[in-house]
Amino acid sequence: MFLIKVSDKEKEIFTPLIKQILKEDKSNNLDYIKIGYWVKKNINYDKHIPIIKKNPIETFKSKKGTCNDLTNLYNCLLKIIGIKAIFVSGYVIEENKYDNNGGNDFDYHCWSLAEINNKFIPLDVNFQYFNGKIPNTHLFGCFGNSNIDIKCTEKIILDKIEENIINIE
Repeated sequence: MFLIKVSDKEKEIFTPLIKQILKEDKSNNLDYIKIGYWVKKNINYDKHIPIIKKNPIETFKSKKGTCNDLTNLYNCLLKIIGIKAIFVSGYVIEENKYDNNGGNDFDYHCWSLAEINNKFIPLDVNFQYFNGKIPNTHLFGCFGNSNIDIKCTEKIILDKIEENIINIE
Protein backbone atom coordinates (compact mmCIF):
# COMPACT_ATOMS: atom_id res chain seq x y z
CA MET A 1 0.00 0.00 0.00
CA PHE A 2 1.90 3.04 -1.30
CA LEU A 3 5.12 2.04 0.45
CA ILE A 4 7.70 2.00 -2.30
CA LYS A 5 11.26 1.89 -1.03
CA VAL A 6 13.61 4.83 -1.41
CA SER A 7 16.21 4.72 -4.17
CA ASP A 8 19.85 3.83 -3.64
CA LYS A 9 20.76 7.40 -4.63
CA GLU A 10 18.42 8.81 -1.97
CA LYS A 11 19.93 6.49 0.65
CA GLU A 12 23.44 7.54 -0.42
CA ILE A 13 22.64 11.24 -0.12
CA PHE A 14 20.35 11.25 2.90
CA THR A 15 21.77 8.59 5.25
CA PRO A 16 24.80 10.76 6.23
CA LEU A 17 22.47 13.77 6.57
CA ILE A 18 20.14 11.88 8.90
CA LYS A 19 23.08 10.76 11.05
CA GLN A 20 24.22 14.39 11.28
CA ILE A 21 20.72 15.64 12.16
CA LEU A 22 20.31 13.06 14.94
CA LYS A 23 23.81 13.69 16.30
CA GLU A 24 23.44 17.48 16.40
CA ASP A 25 19.91 17.60 17.84
CA LYS A 26 20.39 17.13 21.58
CA SER A 27 16.68 17.37 22.38
CA ASN A 28 14.70 14.50 23.87
CA ASN A 29 12.48 14.38 20.79
CA LEU A 30 12.00 11.13 18.93
CA ASP A 31 14.01 10.78 15.72
CA TYR A 32 11.06 11.40 13.38
CA ILE A 33 10.36 14.68 15.18
CA LYS A 34 14.01 15.79 15.04
CA ILE A 35 14.04 15.12 11.31
CA GLY A 36 10.77 17.01 10.84
CA TYR A 37 12.09 20.09 12.62
CA TRP A 38 15.25 19.93 10.53
CA VAL A 39 13.25 19.86 7.27
CA LYS A 40 11.11 22.80 8.35
CA LYS A 41 14.15 24.81 9.46
CA ASN A 42 16.38 24.10 6.46
CA ILE A 43 14.03 23.90 3.48
CA ASN A 44 12.35 27.22 2.77
CA TYR A 45 8.63 27.03 2.19
CA ASP A 46 7.61 29.04 -0.85
CA LYS A 47 3.92 28.93 -1.65
CA HIS A 48 4.47 30.95 -4.82
CA ILE A 49 6.71 28.56 -6.72
CA PRO A 50 4.85 26.47 -9.27
CA ILE A 51 3.69 23.08 -8.09
CA ILE A 52 5.97 20.77 -9.99
CA LYS A 53 6.66 17.24 -8.99
CA LYS A 54 10.17 17.53 -7.58
CA ASN A 55 11.83 14.50 -6.09
CA PRO A 56 13.37 14.68 -2.59
CA ILE A 57 16.90 15.18 -3.93
CA GLU A 58 15.83 18.19 -6.02
CA THR A 59 14.07 19.72 -3.02
CA PHE A 60 17.12 19.15 -0.81
CA LYS A 61 19.49 20.70 -3.35
CA SER A 62 17.30 23.74 -4.04
CA LYS A 63 16.61 24.27 -0.30
CA LYS A 64 13.06 25.40 -1.11
CA GLY A 65 9.71 24.00 -2.02
CA THR A 66 5.99 23.89 -1.46
CA CYS A 67 4.19 21.78 1.12
CA ASN A 68 4.21 19.11 -1.57
CA ASP A 69 8.02 19.14 -1.74
CA LEU A 70 8.66 19.36 2.02
CA THR A 71 6.30 16.46 2.69
CA ASN A 72 7.88 14.34 -0.02
CA LEU A 73 11.37 14.98 1.38
CA TYR A 74 10.20 14.31 4.94
CA ASN A 75 8.61 11.01 3.92
CA CYS A 76 11.80 9.96 2.15
CA LEU A 77 13.84 10.64 5.28
CA LEU A 78 11.32 8.74 7.41
CA LYS A 79 11.52 5.72 5.13
CA ILE A 80 15.32 5.70 5.36
CA ILE A 81 15.11 5.38 9.15
CA GLY A 82 12.61 2.54 8.76
CA ILE A 83 9.32 4.38 9.24
CA LYS A 84 6.59 3.64 6.71
CA ALA A 85 5.21 6.92 5.37
CA ILE A 86 2.32 7.78 3.08
CA PHE A 87 1.91 11.06 1.20
CA VAL A 88 -1.47 12.75 1.80
CA SER A 89 -2.92 15.40 -0.47
CA GLY A 90 -5.92 17.44 0.50
CA TYR A 91 -6.88 20.90 1.62
CA VAL A 92 -6.37 23.03 4.67
CA ILE A 93 -8.77 25.70 5.85
CA GLU A 94 -6.78 28.88 6.29
CA GLU A 95 -7.92 30.47 9.52
CA ASN A 96 -8.41 34.23 9.45
CA LYS A 97 -8.14 34.11 5.67
CA TYR A 98 -11.33 34.54 3.71
CA ASP A 99 -12.51 34.04 0.16
CA ASN A 100 -14.36 36.66 -1.85
CA ASN A 101 -17.66 35.67 -0.21
CA GLY A 102 -16.42 36.04 3.37
CA GLY A 103 -16.10 32.28 3.93
CA ASN A 104 -12.99 30.47 5.07
CA ASP A 105 -10.40 30.05 2.36
CA PHE A 106 -9.22 26.56 1.39
CA ASP A 107 -5.70 25.94 0.13
CA TYR A 108 -4.21 22.81 -1.40
CA HIS A 109 -2.01 21.12 1.18
CA CYS A 110 0.05 17.96 1.74
CA TRP A 111 1.10 16.10 4.87
CA SER A 112 2.11 12.60 5.97
CA LEU A 113 0.70 9.48 7.50
CA ALA A 114 3.52 7.63 9.23
CA GLU A 115 3.52 4.31 11.00
CA ILE A 116 4.59 4.96 14.58
CA ASN A 117 4.18 2.16 17.14
CA ASN A 118 2.29 0.00 14.61
CA LYS A 119 -0.30 2.68 13.91
CA PHE A 120 -0.51 5.24 11.11
CA ILE A 121 -0.68 8.77 12.50
CA PRO A 122 -0.87 12.11 10.72
CA LEU A 123 2.24 14.32 10.76
CA ASP A 124 2.58 17.73 9.14
CA VAL A 125 6.13 18.98 8.62
CA ASN A 126 4.83 22.28 7.21
CA PHE A 127 2.76 23.25 10.27
CA GLN A 128 5.04 21.26 12.60
CA TYR A 129 2.37 18.89 13.90
CA PHE A 130 4.45 15.98 15.15
CA ASN A 131 2.34 14.69 18.04
CA GLY A 132 0.19 12.50 15.80
CA LYS A 133 -2.74 14.87 15.91
CA ILE A 134 -3.75 17.42 13.32
CA PRO A 135 -6.52 19.98 13.48
CA ASN A 136 -9.81 19.40 11.74
CA THR A 137 -8.78 22.17 9.33
CA HIS A 138 -6.95 19.45 7.35
CA LEU A 139 -9.26 17.81 4.83
CA PHE A 140 -8.05 14.44 3.52
CA GLY A 141 -8.13 13.88 -0.21
CA CYS A 142 -5.74 11.48 -1.92
CA PHE A 143 -2.96 9.18 -0.74
CA GLY A 144 0.20 7.82 -2.33
CA ASN A 145 3.84 6.88 -1.98
CA SER A 146 5.00 10.33 -3.05
CA ASN A 147 3.86 13.46 -4.81
CA ILE A 148 4.66 11.73 -8.10
CA ASP A 149 2.39 8.70 -7.86
CA ILE A 150 -0.49 9.92 -5.71
CA LYS A 151 -3.88 8.39 -6.45
CA CYS A 152 -7.29 9.18 -5.06
CA THR A 153 -8.70 6.21 -3.24
CA GLU A 154 -11.44 5.30 -0.85
CA LYS A 155 -9.76 2.03 0.13
CA ILE A 156 -7.89 3.56 3.06
CA ILE A 157 -10.20 3.54 6.04
CA LEU A 158 -10.04 6.98 7.59
CA ASP A 159 -11.84 5.95 10.77
CA LYS A 160 -8.60 4.22 11.83
CA ILE A 161 -6.91 7.62 11.98
CA GLU A 162 -10.00 9.66 12.84
CA GLU A 163 -9.09 9.66 16.53
CA ASN A 164 -5.94 11.60 15.61
CA ILE A 165 -7.84 14.49 14.08
CA ILE A 166 -8.57 17.07 16.75
CA ASN A 167 -10.95 19.97 16.90
CA ILE A 168 -9.40 23.36 17.42
CA GLU A 169 -11.32 26.02 19.22
